[in-house]
Amino acid sequence: MEFEDVARKEELAWKQRSIIQWLKQGDKNTRFFHRIATSHKRFNYIDQLEVDGAVTKDQAVIKEAVHNFYKNLYKEAEQWRPELRLQEATMITEEEKVWLQRPFEEEEIRVCLNLCAKEKAPGPDGYPMVFFQTFWALLKEDITNTIQFFHSNQIFEKSFNATFIALIPKKPGASELKDFRPISLVGGVYKIIARLLVERL
Repeated sequence: MEFEDVARKEELAWKQRSIIQWLKQGDKNTRFFHRIATSHKRFNYIDQLEVDGAVTKDQAVIKEAVHNFYKNLYKEAEQWRPELRLQEATMITEEEKVWLQRPFEEEEIRVCLNLCAKEKAPGPDGYPMVFFQTFWALLKEDITNTIQFFHSNQIFEKSFNATFIALIPKKPGASELKDFRPISLVGGVYKIIARLLVERL
């Protein structure tokens, strides 16, 4: 029984790592998940990159090129911002305003947590959403207190918003930075807060 439990946990771990969602748990195919995860890692690894017209394998040069590319890409060239003028815009009622600003209750948090995708890639905290869903009975008090603190003070720990930026190739054999798509991997608590705000709005 102990061996079966360890084998099941290993399979689940590789299933999460491989980001395969269409194969059901319990198919006893850890080797398949391992191969997919290895394939993803090989496909997503930037072993060489074209920088200033020349291909380089120097990881320090690649790192600097990536940093400079996205720093320039998201830099604001203009110093002005357009004005937003809404004429005859529909406004919410005072009752709706009070309803939107009400404190978050435990049940509302649990429902929003269950709406989150279970096995998407985790952020810097290392926990996929299935962890929070599975151990909700153990974690609910801490999570509820954290979210209620955020509601009362409009701030949360800076670490909640820590993010991994991953570059995913748009095509096989990507050689230039424009051939990669950046995605943000954020922590579980931040995902819960964001989902709460989205569902309430």
